[in-house]
Amino acid sequence: MNYRGIGLRYLDDDFKLLSFVLGCYFYDAPAHSAAHFGAFVDDKLQEYNLQLDSSKFVVCDNEMRMLAACRDQCTRVSCSDQYLNKQLQHAFELNEIHTNKSTIENVNCETAQNIFLQVKKIVTNVRRSHRQQELSMKLQIYSETRFNGAMTMLDIFRKMFYELPLVLTNTKSMDNYNLTVKKSLDDICCFLQPFEEVIEALSGAESFR
Repeated sequence: MNYRGIGLRYLDDDFKLLSFVLGCYFYDAPAHSAAHFGAFVDDKLQEYNLQLDSSKFVVCDNEMRMLAACRDQCTRVSCSDQYLNKQLQHAFELNEIHTNKSTIENVNCETAQNIFLQVKKIVTNVRRSHRQQELSMKLQIYSETRFNGAMTMLDIFRKMFYELPLVLTNTKSMDNYNLTVKKSLDDICCFLQPFEEVIEALSGAESFR
């Protein structure tokens, strides 16, 4: 069973951002294509006598299906949060990126990527073993869809760094732990902190004046 939440954000005359949750609806469309998704949204909006109109409605989601579903009925304003998050995701997960349609550049973040990979393996193992309850703070698995998900995972990991050997139950996890340089981990989190602050500021903005 799939459900979809629909919400609206509205700028009043004082440029204050107001948020409204219309509801969480059972997704009963026959497929997850852009056309079916668009029809589903239209149907739910009509319950409130609302109709998408490019002069009034803006879509800021960068996800391809959302863009396709709302292409003709909304004005697009790209989401700054998502662009920042994608840059961080590429830095930790990709070896190459397309700077444009014809140019590919190397991502020179080998040290950071190695630490990210070791931490991710350890966190996944600890979460599966259910031994994290022995830690003073719950480890968080990396999520591509969580804004600055790398920072969330790495920052909690470094805070628990000296507690972790007590819950690592196999040799492979200990090997991964021993390959993780605490100083480098601290440096990465320090570098990511301004991204975290900007993302929080953008996500929590109440006024666009």
